[in-house]
Amino acid sequence: MLYRIVVILFFLSAELVSADFFSYYGDFARSLYQDKEYIYESIVKQNGWDRVFDLYIKLYDLRLQKAVDQENLSDEIYDLIEDISDEDIKGLSNYEKDFLTASLYGSLAYIKSSDPSFSMFRNVRKSKKMFDQLNKKYKTVDTGFGSALSEIAIGMYFNGSFWVKSVLGYKGNILKGLKQLDKIANEGDITKIEANLFLIEYFSVILKDHNSSLRYSKNLHEINPLSKYFTYIYARDLYHTGKIIKAYQLFKDINDDPGEKFYGYQYDAIVYEARCLYIKGSFDDAEEVVKYAAKIHDGYILKKLRNEWVPSVRIRQEVVLRPQYLSNLNLSLSADELKRTALVCFDHGFFRETARILETVKKAGTDIAVLKFTTAVVMQNWNKAKLIFDENESDFENDPDRARLDIMKNIVSNHLELF
Repeated sequence: MLYRIVVILFFLSAELVSADFFSYYGDFARSLYQDKEYIYESIVKQNGWDRVFDLYIKLYDLRLQKAVDQENLSDEIYDLIEDISDEDIKGLSNYEKDFLTASLYGSLAYIKSSDPSFSMFRNVRKSKKMFDQLNKKYKTVDTGFGSALSEIAIGMYFNGSFWVKSVLGYKGNILKGLKQLDKIANEGDITKIEANLFLIEYFSVILKDHNSSLRYSKNLHEINPLSKYFTYIYARDLYHTGKIIKAYQLFKDINDDPGEKFYGYQYDAIVYEARCLYIKGSFDDAEEVVKYAAKIHDGYILKKLRNEWVPSVRIRQEVVLRPQYLSNLNLSLSADELKRTALVCFDHGFFRETARILETVKKAGTDIAVLKFTTAVVMQNWNKAKLIFDENESDFENDPDRARLDIMKNIVSNHLELF
């Protein structure tokens, strides 16, 4: 899985944007997140705003893991930056030009974030510098968005790197960035949706901490309840925090009305619906949903579901559906059973129970070491997390999830160095 976590595309505060641009962007964004076609009016084309919107659509598709030519997309961004500078994009104030330009440099970093490089760092640095200037001048909630993401991106991708030490001279501050984004996620204007999306990805995709992610996915669902994508990420967090009944209904709502476009997350929603049915004990219904998914694509995801996930249903039912089980963990189980129980507890957000079980697990193995490390990070036990990573670094080298582990290592180091 790729972790593109930097800057997607930022738009302007309602207080600082011309009413025309803001109103047209608002209509466009609502249509996009609801998978509706947006018809560009003549003024949008005359001003060149359609180029900005078209670019955002491609970045949106990239986020949703649709095939996008990233090299061509990068070239389009550079062209748009140049045209903004040359005033070929009309109807923008000086503030709007600077804001969009800073956003576009962030977008270039976002595209490259799956493989951090000097090119990505250079774009992060450029974006940060421009947003810092904007924030000093205007000091709104939204103007802090780019600076907050830059703080986090530098810490996650370049903590301790040569480029940061010798070129920027600044480590980044993940905690500071997260606090700023939390404020924007609740109080922001145009950047509110993007702040929530970033925090969801940070917590749920990188840390696997759906308990922290849930408040932000709920925010998005409430902002735009007609968005299938927002519904999906909210339902996913509900599932991974043990709220199976509510999650099931939301997944079913998505799957009952697939719409004209079909994104990868919609396939995931079908598989999640099956998982919910298995946990509820509706095995026949679950098998029917799996058969439906197989007609769309019968590959690695369904193979893993059948071979690895379905055998864990009994444990999941005990963990999720029996509250009394959580306060009376049976720690006398075999090593294999304890391991499976710990994995299930973590998967459904019961981190304290996971930690208790892991204290008794004697069986060695990379998967257990990874779980211990991830649990320590989620519980913000930074010193313990560092110790676990250092002791198992050679074993982590060949882990299929190594990219995420390296990012988490940087998160741990950033917290320890700054505090």
